[in-house]
Amino acid sequence: FVLRVAPGSAAQKAGLSGITVGPEGIVPGDRITGIDGAPVDDVA
Repeated sequence: FVLRVAPGSAAQKAGLSGITVGPEGIVPGDRITGIDGAPVDDVA
């Protein structure tokens, strides 16, 4: 899951969203499942 997206970053320009906290509680950010067609199996 994406935790944070820096303002003006490539991630923000691509439309990725990080975790947010609202009245409903924690709202998960985007989940990256692949890069350039290759699956992402773990976190680094």
